[in-house]
Amino acid sequence: MTLQSLIILGGVVAAFAAFIVSVGGIAIWSNLDMRDPGAGE
Repeated sequence: MTLQSLIILGGVVAAFAAFIVSVGGIAIWSNLDMRDPGAGE
């Protein structure tokens, strides 16, 4: 593997990880809101 392909692969993996974290965070917050309605009011 060349250095360029390693950099591209690393960028793809990092973007995928960020996507998973953001989706997971949204799902967790939605879950908390459903479990405890009106807590933030």
